[in-house]
Amino acid sequence: MYNTTPTLDIDNNLGYLASGVGPGVYEVSINGLDKNTEYYFRAYAINSSGIAYGDVISASTIEYDNCGVLFDDRNGKVYETVIIGSQCWMAENLKYLPEVTGNDAEWYSTDPRYAVYDYDDIANSTIYALSNPNYGDYGVLYNWYAAIDACPEGWHLPDTLEWSFMFKEIQDNFGIENINDEYGMGNSLKSCRQGATPLQCECEVNDQPRWEYYNDECYGTNLFGFSALPGGIRHYLSGNFGDNGYVSYMWSATPLDEIDAFCYYMHSGLGDIRRYEREKEYGFSIRCVKDLSEDTEEPEIITYTPTDVTLTSALIG
Repeated sequence: MYNTTPTLDIDNNLGYLASGVGPGVYEVSINGLDKNTEYYFRAYAINSSGIAYGDVISASTIEYDNCGVLFDDRNGKVYETVIIGSQCWMAENLKYLPEVTGNDAEWYSTDPRYAVYDYDDIANSTIYALSNPNYGDYGVLYNWYAAIDACPEGWHLPDTLEWSFMFKEIQDNFGIENINDEYGMGNSLKSCRQGATPLQCECEVNDQPRWEYYNDECYGTNLFGFSALPGGIRHYLSGNFGDNGYVSYMWSATPLDEIDAFCYYMHSGLGDIRRYEREKEYGFSIRCVKDLSEDTEEPEIITYTPTDVTLTSALIG
């Protein structure tokens, strides 16, 4: 059992887990704890004579590494950040909204388009779009033409190489593979906010923003503080909105061709994160990544003259 105070028994705790029956050595894993918080833990055993308790021990969870808050002076918004490997990412969906296209008929365009989920008023009022709860919860949906230049100064829309670099960092250093199961990389990047989740604590919520429950094997753990949220989409042809609560699409800066660009997809019923190509007129969420600092040194490449040259080989180095 565990708690945030040393007072810890069967009637005073935040949760307790049963790990076995009979004599033995037992181990439990507790998930969904708040970051940067001291917790107290205590083993217990129950039989016909009553309840026996072990000693109370304590441990503190860590804070996610970050590169400070991001202040966007275009609209005064402040964003949390997170460091994964050597990259600094926004830990929230971007909320930059210089204008809005509510009118479905005006959405399909190769010009920049901005939307707030479920705002479809033909008046195209930025004021009303900003008052829509989905703006505060999930940010703005951008077509690719808007997304490519939407990030604040000093930040940019990540390309596919930068996304891949993050995935490699997670797999190489934490052993989390990009596979569709409970422990897949997608689940580790999702916000843990969900209507029904085994993680409980701050993760089990009924209010927005949150992932909708899909099955017992798919729930966000937010292991790295990336906090991916299901902002839904705006369809590229009809202008209709869909899949809020179930789907996160995030644009990359890399085009496939004149029609499509690459994006990254998470679903409440999938444990992985997938790369797709979609028409640039779709409305998707975006995350920005920080530019490399100017004093970052480029790698030095030194080429040596080959030695020990034979008909079929040469030694270089």
